[in-house]
Amino acid sequence: MFSIKLNEKAETTAPVVFNALTDQDALQQWFAPQVIITPTVNTYGAFAFDFDLSFRVQITELKPNRISWEVIEGIEDWKNTVISFDILEVNDQCEIQFEHKYLKNKNKFEQWQKSWSEFLHKLTIYCSQF
Repeated sequence: MFSIKLNEKAETTAPVVFNALTDQDALQQWFAPQVIITPTVNTYGAFAFDFDLSFRVQITELKPNRISWEVIEGIEDWKNTVISFDILEVNDQCEIQFEHKYLKNKNKFEQWQKSWSEFLHKLTIYCSQF
């Protein structure tokens, strides 16, 4: 099994990042055009990019400094994987530590890593506005 681990820094605060990762409208601004999510542990969220690319998650952890989702449906390579975001405030910046673990398909590892890197960059740009 494989894991993607990425770190990004943003000129913002932890509550802003937390909101960007949990609020349906905010997620639509930087992540997926179609989002249905309620920020509560053990509830489900859905993300759709287009007709061919969508996935559903269960929110398994929701703390001010950590958010974790288990992928339950959608992208075949992602089923039963865990996506997590750790949010750390360091000086006047926020560090976002991202991990997508339990990936099984090594052939798509670089593709998924590139995509997640781009999304994290979009997240930091979005959060830096506030």
